[in-house]
Amino acid sequence: MIDQAQLLFVRATGNMNRRILFGPYDGQVLRSSDSRLRGFPFTTRRATQGELMRAFTELTRVKVSHIDEAALALEAEKPSETMSKSSKSSKSSKPSSHQLQQQQQKLSQEDETMILHSSQIQALIRRSKVPALISYITNNSIPPSFTFHQSSSQQMYHSPTPLHLAASSNSPAIVLALLTKCNSDPTILNGEGKPPFDLAGDRPTRDTFRVARHELGESKWDWDAAHVPPPLSKTEAENRTERERQAAADAEASRRKAEAERLKREDAERALGNRKKAGGQRLLEKTGAEKREEEMRGMTPEMRTRLERERRARAAEERIRRMQAGGGL
Repeated sequence: MIDQAQLLFVRATGNMNRRILFGPYDGQVLRSSDSRLRGFPFTTRRATQGELMRAFTELTRVKVSHIDEAALALEAEKPSETMSKSSKSSKSSKPSSHQLQQQQQKLSQEDETMILHSSQIQALIRRSKVPALISYITNNSIPPSFTFHQSSSQQMYHSPTPLHLAASSNSPAIVLALLTKCNSDPTILNGEGKPPFDLAGDRPTRDTFRVARHELGESKWDWDAAHVPPPLSKTEAENRTERERQAAADAEASRRKAEAERLKREDAERALGNRKKAGGQRLLEKTGAEKREEEMRGMTPEMRTRLERERRARAAEERIRRMQAGGGL
């Protein structure tokens, strides 16, 4: 499979991790000189399961973009129009170099603030830090319609808002906090025209949107535009989750029981096979009663009585001999 792959995506930081993948060792599969190798970044310090799933989704899913050539042509014409307007205005009133410097500094400070907020919020969401996220958004007066800075066009296209990112990360706790505590707007669409609910990859995350709809009420947002199904109370969601957990536990118990019975049958069949291989002989030794019964089989009652009397006499003689031997000691 590796030999036939067109590209190999690898994430290994540090010399030790790279030696584990690339050796050198006997029979190594990957080589650092392979031209197919590509790296991809993690937004978390360590490779969490959620971050691995996000990276896997980004690498395996195809994204379709619809390009409007007319709109692109209009966008291309806008800079020339603005440049002509600015040249005319500059002729009429030329700002001083100090004013231009202040304007550029103001824009750069706004960009830096947006970049800082974007990176901090993204990190808190991916690490599922609910209290810290609520505190950061509240203390910095982040608006409900906040969108991340356009430093990453791919990130902005798929998850432009904190709620989009939380839903795509399958983080129910973050989704509920953003909706009920931070007043995030669930109707904002991403570059694919999808609201945050459509990015949720598991049922608990989708149920969280329904619980928020139940708690916030129908008048809070246009829930139909947000693609959120009918409201669901928190108790109903917890009861359904408990039922599913119990059903999964029962299924696991049944599986283990069936597995134990299968192993028991296999052991019995194996023991039977061993007995047959031994020539049909019994593996266990016969007891004394079984031996006596076998000896007396076919005898008349008088012969059995005489044989029993002889056994008792021999047993009595043996006891007397042991007693004499013990007294002699």
